[in-house]
Amino acid sequence: MKGIRRIFEELLNIFLPKCCVLCKTTLEVTNHRYLCITCWNKLEPVEGLFCQKCGKPLPDGGAHCYHCHQMKFHFEYIRAGGIYNGALKEVIHKFKYQGKDFLAGVLSEFLILHTQDKFDWQEIDYVVPIPLYKKNEYRRGYNQALLLGERVVGCFSKPLVFENLIRTRKTRSQMELSREERLVNLIDAFAVSKPTIFKNKNVLLIDDVCTTGSTIEECAKVLKKAGTRKVWGLVLAHGA
Repeated sequence: MKGIRRIFEELLNIFLPKCCVLCKTTLEVTNHRYLCITCWNKLEPVEGLFCQKCGKPLPDGGAHCYHCHQMKFHFEYIRAGGIYNGALKEVIHKFKYQGKDFLAGVLSEFLILHTQDKFDWQEIDYVVPIPLYKKNEYRRGYNQALLLGERVVGCFSKPLVFENLIRTRKTRSQMELSREERLVNLIDAFAVSKPTIFKNKNVLLIDDVCTTGSTIEECAKVLKKAGTRKVWGLVLAHGA
């Protein structure tokens, strides 16, 4: 069966050659990243110093960024796979806004590669993707955080819970708002349907991009109110 599938893929590649989503270089039929090796190597991971709370890169040093030094949060900490710029930003944009849901594979590979040692996976009970507002998810056709979460749980053998934390109202895109506006934008935007599911459990929240940490913080606040013991955040990329 695998042999037949391989022949079919090779024939398909003759007429519709697979190309890198960034540079359009023709790829081998066996390349399931949809990125050539040059573009893959351009995805910039978080390396060196970063804020121990929100995960923001800190090229100038320090244990915490300015805002995390001043504030208290309901989550334990957030860790990011990469820096939201350049090639990684472009791939995420295609994944999130251009319907290229197949990029969940390469992005989750990048995420797992650069964060697998950032958590005590034995301590985590559930992996929970940040929910989209239902109308937005219907319009997009998928929840990008859920697609990433499905691959993360497959790697670490953790239960995925994706319908208990819900988004209760439509909000403006966080990317277009100031830090102060982002905090207000998400007030009362999330709820837990069945609190008993999360009671005394440890939850890892997954999202695509983190800039201020306000989305994960608001979800963590709701989860803690529902009885969750600890909450962490895992994101594909962090704004520098």
